[in-house]
Amino acid sequence: MSFFRGRTTTTRANKISEFTVNTAEYGAVVPEIIGTVRTAGNVIYYDDFTAHEHQETHKAGKGGKSKQVSITYTYTVAVILGLCEGPIAGIGKVWIGKNVHNYPADDIQLIIPHQANLRIINAVAQRLSIPEEKVFVNIEKYGNTSAAAVAIAFDEARRSGRFGKGDNVVLVTFGAGLTWSAAVIRW
Repeated sequence: MSFFRGRTTTTRANKISEFTVNTAEYGAVVPEIIGTVRTAGNVIYYDDFTAHEHQETHKAGKGGKSKQVSITYTYTVAVILGLCEGPIAGIGKVWIGKNVHNYPADDIQLIIPHQANLRIINAVAQRLSIPEEKVFVNIEKYGNTSAAAVAIAFDEARRSGRFGKGDNVVLVTFGAGLTWSAAVIRW
């Protein structure tokens, strides 16, 4: 047995293994918002709660013969939120954690929505105060091309020069069963 042999010390953060989320239910109070207010959403549905383990190793002790391993966790979840009863007139700011983001942001050059219905695209852009020139629409050429709509519109917008290198482009799509997806791409 040697006194000078290195050893490994592991520090593990507490991991959430079981939890309960309060969800909206029939008859629950849904606020009617008049004016401007910061509000949290009612969770309508959640699924796919996943813990992601992050491991960091550092050399420790004299001569670096020992190791210190730190294990922490982050979590992701798919969620559908209900904000309020009735239509939303606009979104001014979005809070992500403690960070506040203006919306719509000036650093977004183009928004490419799902090309299902021109009236819906125009109504959403108007309600969210998004200028018409920032929304790419090609539904009049191809109609509703279903799952390919955003990819076709993205390619057409790129080829026509609507965005270029370094620009931020927002892609938004939705499907049956309240499924949706959004991404911001820096080109």
